Amino acid sequence: MLAVTSSIIHLNKFVTNALAAFFSKSAIDNLESAIHSAMSAIHSALHSNSQNPNHTSFMRRQQNTAVQCTVQSDYTADNLAAILKVKRRQVFNYAAKICEIWHWEPEVTFKPSHGKFSSKMLGEMRKLRAYGTDEYRLLVGRENSRPVSGAGSELITVTVDNTTSQQHHIALDTQISMLQQGSIKQAENLASLLLTKLQEIQQQNKQHNQRAQILQNSELLAAQNNGYLQGIQIFQTQEAAKDSALDQLRAMKLKSMGTSHD
Repeated sequence: MLAVTSSIIHLNKFVTNALAAFFSKSAIDNLESAIHSAMSAIHSALHSNSQNPNHTSFMRRQQNTAVQCTVQSDYTADNLAAILKVKRRQVFNYAAKICEIWHWEPEVTFKPSHGKFSSKMLGEMRKLRAYGTDEYRLLVGRENSRPVSGAGSELITVTVDNTTSQQHHIALDTQISMLQQGSIKQAENLASLLLTKLQEIQQQNKQHNQRAQILQNSELLAAQNNGYLQGIQIFQTQEAAKDSALDQLRAMKLKSMGTSHD
C-alpha cells in the first residue's frame, strides 16, 4: 500500500499548489495530470496486492513449514542417560518412540551416525518425558500439521486442529479482501472528489477569463471614447480659433473702410 500512500501525498501537494495559484492554467493542467496519474497508481497498487498471493499466504506458509532439524552428533546413549538421569535402555526406548512419531523425518535427523544422537533427539526426549507418550504425540502433530502414528482418535484430533486452522485462514483472507475493497472504494471516492474539485476550478477559471475579457473590452471601449472626446475638443478649439480670426479680420476691414470715408 506504500504506492497508494505515496500517490495520495503527491496528489495533495499538487492540489495545494493549484489552489495557491487559483487561476493559473499551468497549475490546473498539472493537477489534472496528477489526478489521473494517482488514480492509475492507486488502482495498479491495489490490483497488484489483490492478485499477489504472497501477502495472504505468508503466515500460512510459515505455519505449514515443517520444522527443519539441525543435525548435531554430540551425544552417545551414555551421555543422554546421564543427562536425563535414566537407564541406558530407557534412552533407546525414547529414541524408538520419537523416530516412530516423527515418521516423516529421516532417521539421520535424530541419529546422525551409528551410536550417536543429535541435540534435537535430546530436546525431544525431554519433551517426551515431560508430556508422556500420548500428549507428546498430539503435540508433535499439532506443531507440525502432520498426521502422527498412533490411535485413530489421535489422528482425528490433529485433523480437527487442521480444519480449524484452515477456517481461520479463510476468515483472515476474507478480512483482507474486505480491507482491500474498502481501500479501493476509498481511493475511488478520493479521486472522484478531486476530479469534482478540478472541474469547479476549471469552471471558475473560465468565468474569470470571461470577466477579464469583458474588462479588457470595456477598457478598450473607454479608450476609444476618450479618443473621440479628445478629437471633439481639438475640433472645437480649432473652430473657436477660426471664428476668432474671422472676427478680427472683419473688425479690421470695417475699421479700414471707416478710415477711407473720412
